[in-house]
Amino acid sequence: MKIVYKYKISIFDDTLIWLPKGAEVLHADTQDDDIYIWALINPENKSEGRTFTVYGTGHEIHENVKYITTFFHGRYVWHVFEVLG
Repeated sequence: MKIVYKYKISIFDDTLIWLPKGAEVLHADTQDDDIYIWALINPENKSEGRTFTVYGTGHEIHENVKYITTFFHGRYVWHVFEVLG
């Protein structure tokens, strides 16, 4: 069984989220002024820690990250990445 869940993330710090193994991150955006990612998960799978980070346009992006999506929040444009390894 698969289901879509949402998880709150932070703009200002790396965010560790415990996701079921095999979770597929689908999207990130704002809802009620908070930032979330939505992931397709199998809730029966064991969890693993995965870290996400958000960069603003023009900010230096570190190595070893995987791009997820871009979203707008007010007048800012943000870019969500998963930290690999």
